[in-house]
Amino acid sequence: MCGRYSMFSSIDVVQDRFNAEALEKWPPHYNAAPSQRLPVILNDNPTAIQLAEWGFRPKWLEGRAGPINARGETIHEKPMFRSAVRRHRCLILADSFFEWDRRTKPRTPWRILLKSEKPFAFAGIWEPPVSAAAHPSFAIITTRPNGKVALIHDRMPVILDRSVEKEWLKPSSSVDFLRALLQPLAADAMALYPVSPRVNSVGADDADLLTPVHVLVDPNR
Repeated sequence: MCGRYSMFSSIDVVQDRFNAEALEKWPPHYNAAPSQRLPVILNDNPTAIQLAEWGFRPKWLEGRAGPINARGETIHEKPMFRSAVRRHRCLILADSFFEWDRRTKPRTPWRILLKSEKPFAFAGIWEPPVSAAAHPSFAIITTRPNGKVALIHDRMPVILDRSVEKEWLKPSSSVDFLRALLQPLAADAMALYPVSPRVNSVGADDADLLTPVHVLVDPNR
């Protein structure tokens, strides 16, 4: 799963990367967490960057917290998600994400990013606001890990290749075509390193969280 990520690139950089206009400003997030409002591009307005709340919330949830992730392998079958994958898809904008190493006790957080260190987009689904005072909500789609991420975790978010981002948003894309996009990004495009356990705290949200730390991992575990 993906329970934390970062989105700290400047608004100008993000607008240029995604060829879209920001409708709202947002602060840099070094440790974005569920329930926060974060930048996304919704398929019903693909040239705009707007804010949506992390945590997929259909109207029938009636104020309860919704799931933050959706498994790509079964998203087209699950009653909660199958309508959204057909009608409400989005790009979730990020600079990196965090996963926790199962080989260490306590589990060590690792930062995972593109080797280029440029922003990218998770594949996501979204729901319209449940009331006039609410905001759209979203979930990150996950898949099996690539070879690098598999060293520390058994899942990873779907990072869309830049060449298919527009296809993910296109209304005419078939479900079978969309499902084919829900694959792990190539391992050789990514980098990862351990970071401070301060990232475990929702209240920690500063650039020091991105600093590499040294950990010892038993290779026989």
